[in-house]
Amino acid sequence: MSAAERSPGLLMVAGEDELPVYPLHTECRLGGLDYFPFHHARFFGSTMFATATNEEIGASLALWTYALGTQAPGGTLPTADVELAHAARCWRDMASWERLRTGVLRGWTRVRVLDQDGAPAGVRLAHPVVTEVAADMWKLVERARGKRQGNLDRQRLGRLRATLSELGFQQIARDEDKVLRVRAWLAERALPQSKPDVRAAVQRIFGMIT
Repeated sequence: MSAAERSPGLLMVAGEDELPVYPLHTECRLGGLDYFPFHHARFFGSTMFATATNEEIGASLALWTYALGTQAPGGTLPTADVELAHAARCWRDMASWERLRTGVLRGWTRVRVLDQDGAPAGVRLAHPVVTEVAADMWKLVERARGKRQGNLDRQRLGRLRATLSELGFQQIARDEDKVLRVRAWLAERALPQSKPDVRAAVQRIFGMIT
């Protein structure tokens, strides 16, 4: 058995209907990334590479790219033959898809997918190695999202400090803990960082008026 075929994927556990549950929910889209890691040593050492025709390899690569780049959850495929044939570039000739199907779908199995609330959202196809790649890619997406969120938080905090200074609360603006208390007071009440709201927050928290 090849290294690719031994890969168990990540967090694929049995569901109530005995289908494995895919580790990424339906909102996990990977289309924002314009590449995917290609484990060439595993690929060239796999049984598939050793036994598949060039036509099967080409269709397989098309399916992997389709699964990782366009589908939700990322890394999965639909179960319908018409959609699979389209993704494998066999849509003009379903007979070609029928001929390639068994080899191209080697390693792909039916899995249960869930939405972001954990509710069942249908059945799709997953491959253990593609699942592993998708999970790694999703970590990159979340890391980038966290970085963007961190930058936004720092920008908002900077604007809040500037507003405090403009209102005459320079001492508070220089105190990190006090600035965070003002932000928390505003956030709890879903208030924007407008000058009237910031002034009200300072008056309520610190008893200061200008």
